[in-house]
Amino acid sequence: MSSWTFLKTSLDAKNIEFQRVHRLGKPKNDSGDGGRTIIARFLRFSDKERVFKQGRKLKGTVYRMFEDIPKELHQKRKAQMERLKEARKEGRRANFSKSEPDKLYIDGKYVKM
Repeated sequence: MSSWTFLKTSLDAKNIEFQRVHRLGKPKNDSGDGGRTIIARFLRFSDKERVFKQGRKLKGTVYRMFEDIPKELHQKRKAQMERLKEARKEGRRANFSKSEPDKLYIDGKYVKM
């Protein structure tokens, strides 16, 4: 299945304009599919948000969806991941800010590193 086909059928991205979509690496089998990573760049932020909400449909499948973030930001988030998981286990609302993705908020309050 091509990158475009996967995005349009599995994630309901039929009316979305992408700036660029491509796969990383070489195919692992002769059919050309072999589980390669798909990188998609959206023209509109709202389209990206819509596709990420559709990502729930992938639960229980071999597919996963992640936002492509810089290594430094990934390390900052990783340092706070235990707090995030612990707060969610306790039933509290915990998430990283969309506007400042390295800042953790628990129950609407900023938590310093």
